Amino acid sequence: MAPQGARQKHSLIVYLGNPILSSDRIGLDVGRRLARELPRFSLPNAVEIREFVGSPLDLLSELEGYRQLVLIDSIVTRKMEIGEVALFREEEIVDFAKAQYVHGLNLAEVIALSRRLGLPFPERILLIGIEVGDVGKFGDRLDPKLEARLQDIHAAVRDATAEFLGSDG
Repeated sequence: MAPQGARQKHSLIVYLGNPILSSDRIGLDVGRRLARELPRFSLPNAVEIREFVGSPLDLLSELEGYRQLVLIDSIVTRKMEIGEVALFREEEIVDFAKAQYVHGLNLAEVIALSRRLGLPFPERILLIGIEVGDVGKFGDRLDPKLEARLQDIHAAVRDATAEFLGSDG
């Protein structure tokens, strides 16, 4: 919740990744393309989009005052095909991310911490996870398996984002 007297912003899309890892950069590649398309979306409320490279704990300060949050990031389940897109609401993020999230202090812990401490955090959260299989390979180009599915990945992310933000839940 926004501080008293502050106007609450509506929606934020944050795309995450590591530009020096060939699979983990998928969130950045898809998010940058989405940012170019955002002005053509017909969404009912104001939406901001940002790139974020860092730990989920550092993300906390970026989220103050937003009501809705969409996170676009890589995931490693080894249960889905590389490039498959999965959607997680807050409860599912907490359950899934405890064991699977690929960045330091995971997203589930950041959500739980913010809720426990009463920190400003969006009311509605959607994690759009893109299965990458492995995030440890260095490279300045997207992994070829992900590159081959990039159009489909982007379309799935775009549609899920528009549906979530348009539903205004």
